[in-house]
Amino acid sequence: MSHHYPQGDTLLFQGSVALSSSGSFVSRRISYPFVVDSVLISWVLGTQRTLAIEVLWATENSAPATGRPSGNNVISGLGNARAMVGDARPVTYPIHEVVDQAGAFLKVFATNSDTVEHTVDVMIRIFRLADVEKLDDG
Repeated sequence: MSHHYPQGDTLLFQGSVALSSSGSFVSRRISYPFVVDSVLISWVLGTQRTLAIEVLWATENSAPATGRPSGNNVISGLGNARAMVGDARPVTYPIHEVVDQAGAFLKVFATNSDTVEHTVDVMIRIFRLADVEKLDDG
């Protein structure tokens, strides 16, 4: 039995967030409707749940110098938290959020409540919505 998986794209978001600060990272425009399949966050040793990561999608690419950017939170269906936190290991979060608009952007918003700078290392896996729908029909 062979499995046919749709061709996906991996979006990388990397940088750092200063102590007691926040930062936004924005993708390029995604020209097709898509499904956010999963988010992999590499939590650095010593983060100790002081770095909170939100993943958002929006139809515009704005990201304010301070504060949370506009957008729809992709983890809103996972429970009562808006952000993911962790420490010392990579964690993959299954998401399965449908973004049915071509031309959208993905945004990573990191809030650092620690007294030291922290690294942001996020990989987001997306699939074209049309390819996922073909699998569902087949």
